[in-house]
Amino acid sequence: MLQNRLTVEPLRNSNLFKVSFESFSPQLAADAANAVTREYLRLNEVRRFDSTSGAKTFLQKEIRKVQAKLETSEKELNEFARKRRIIDVEDKSNIMTTRLEELSRSLTDVQSQRINAESLYRQAKQGNIESLQAILDEALIKQLKEEYTRLNGEYARLAKIYKDAYPKQQQLRSQRDQIKASLDQEVGRVVSSLKTNYAHLLNRERLLERAVQAQKEELLNLQDRAVQYNILKREWETNKELYSGLLERMKEVGVVAGMETNNISVIDPALVPISPHSPKLMLNLGIAGILGLMGGIGLAFVLAYLDNTVRTPDELERAIHIVNLGLLPRTSGKATAANLQLDLVSELHREHEISEAFRSIRTSLMFSSPQGAPKSILVTSALPGEGKTTFATNLAIVLAQNGAKVLLIDGDLRKPRLHKVFGVPTSPGLSDWLVGVHQNPIYRTDVENLLIMASGTSPPNPTELLSSLNMDNFLKQAGERFEYVILDAPPTLGLADSIALSTKVKGVILVAAAGMASKDALKEAVKRLRTVRAPLIGAVLNMVEMTSGQYRYYIDSYYHYRANSPPETDEELPVTASR
Repeated sequence: MLQNRLTVEPLRNSNLFKVSFESFSPQLAADAANAVTREYLRLNEVRRFDSTSGAKTFLQKEIRKVQAKLETSEKELNEFARKRRIIDVEDKSNIMTTRLEELSRSLTDVQSQRINAESLYRQAKQGNIESLQAILDEALIKQLKEEYTRLNGEYARLAKIYKDAYPKQQQLRSQRDQIKASLDQEVGRVVSSLKTNYAHLLNRERLLERAVQAQKEELLNLQDRAVQYNILKREWETNKELYSGLLERMKEVGVVAGMETNNISVIDPALVPISPHSPKLMLNLGIAGILGLMGGIGLAFVLAYLDNTVRTPDELERAIHIVNLGLLPRTSGKATAANLQLDLVSELHREHEISEAFRSIRTSLMFSSPQGAPKSILVTSALPGEGKTTFATNLAIVLAQNGAKVLLIDGDLRKPRLHKVFGVPTSPGLSDWLVGVHQNPIYRTDVENLLIMASGTSPPNPTELLSSLNMDNFLKQAGERFEYVILDAPPTLGLADSIALSTKVKGVILVAAAGMASKDALKEAVKRLRTVRAPLIGAVLNMVEMTSGQYRYYIDSYYHYRANSPPETDEELPVTASR
C-alpha cells in the first residue's frame, strides 16, 4: 500500500527529485513523504560506510564457495581419469584410429584376394577345370596333356590297322591310361590347392573383420570416456578461472567509505496540504466521456472495415455473382439444449422455422431453371464447418417429402458424417461400389422416399476414385432409379474432390456460413468451380443471425402467421436406417 501511494519523480533540467504520497489524511501524506526522505538519507549514510565491508564479506563467501567447487571438480576429474585409466585421450585416440585404418586396408586386400580365390574355386567345383588359369599355367599339366594327346593320336592311327588285342596297341593304351591318371592327379592337386587357398583367405578375412569390429568398439568406448572426461575438465577449468577472478577482485577492494561524502540533502520538507490534490472529478468524467465515445466509434469503424465475411444475401450475391436460393437461421442455445437435431430438423420438427427455410429453398430450387430442379445436385462449401452436410441432409428430406424418390450420397470420402446422422455403417458405401467390391450399398431410412449411401471404406486416392468413369456410370444408373441424387461433397478449397465431382452433376449449390465465410474464400471457391465449368445454380447463406434488425420482419411475419394458423401435430420420429 505504501509503494502504490508513493511517487518519486525527477524535476526537469535539475538534479532535484519530488517525493509525493497520496492519502485521505493530509497529516499522514506529509508525514509519510518526510519519513521516506529521512529513511533514504539514513540508508545512504549506512551504505557509504558499509559498502566496502559488505563487498569484502560477499567476496569472502563467494571465494569459499568457488574454492569448494574447484576442489570437488579437481577431485572428480582425477578420480575419473584414474578409474578409466585415461592419460592422454587425444594421443590414444590417434593411435587407435591409425590402427583401425591399417586393419581396414588389410581387410580390403584380403577380401579382394578371397573373392578371386572363391571365384576360381567355384569354377573348379562347377567342372570348368580345363579353362582355369592355374591349370593352363601349370607346366607339368601342359606336358602331360601334350604326351596324352600324342599317345592318343598314335593309338588312333594304329587302330585303323591293328585290333585292340595287338601288343603294340595294348602298350599304347597302357601308357595313355598312365598319362591320364597322372594328369588327373595333377589337376586334382591344383584344385585342392585352390580350395585350401580359398579356405585360408576366408579364415583370414573373418579374423580381420573381428579385429576391425573390436578396434571400432574400443575406439567408441574411448570416445565415450573422453566425453565425460572433457566435461569434468571444462568444469574444473571454469571453477579455476572463477576462483582466480574473485581473488583478483578481493585485492582491488580498498577502504574508501570514509573518504566519500553524502551527496543527498533535503531542500524543502513536505508540508500538510490544505486542499485535495486528486481526483479532479469533472475533468476526469469529461475526458472519459469524450475518449469513450471516440474509442467506441473508432472501434466500430475498425471492426466493420476488418470484417471481410459475408453476413447478408446481398453481400453474398455481390461477392460471388451467384443467385441466392435462400437463407437458414442460426439456432439459439435454448434450441440446442432442447435436443433440436439440425441434421434431421425437416423431418423431426416440421413446424420449426428452419424447416420452413429448407422448404423455401426447395421452392427456389424448383424454379431455378425451366426444367425444374436439377436431377443430380452437388452440395459443397468453401471451407469446413459451414453446414453443408446439414443442408444436404435436409434438402434431401424436403425433396422426399414432396413425393420424389431421392438418393442421398456421402461424397466426402475423407471425413464422412452421413452414416452418423442416419445410424448406418460406414461400409459398404460409395467407394466400395466404385472399386467393384459391393454392387448395392444403399440403405433405406425412416424418411419416406429417401435412401442414402454412405461413403464406404476410406480409399487412399479419393480424388482419382471420384473422377473415374465408374463414378459417371454410377450417377447414370442412380439417375435412372431416382428422381433426385444429392451428393454431400468435401469443401472446395484445399481439396480436388469437389472439383472433380462438380463436372459430373447437373447442379452445384455453394453453402456459405454468415459471419464465417470470407469473401476471398468464396471468390476463390467459385473461381475454381467455374474453371472446370461446373453448373453453379445458386448459393445458400447459412447460420444467419435472425435477431438483427434487417431480419426482424421475417421473424415477426413467421410467428404472426404461426399464431393464427390451425394447429398441426407431428410426432418426433426417431430416424434410423435399414438396408
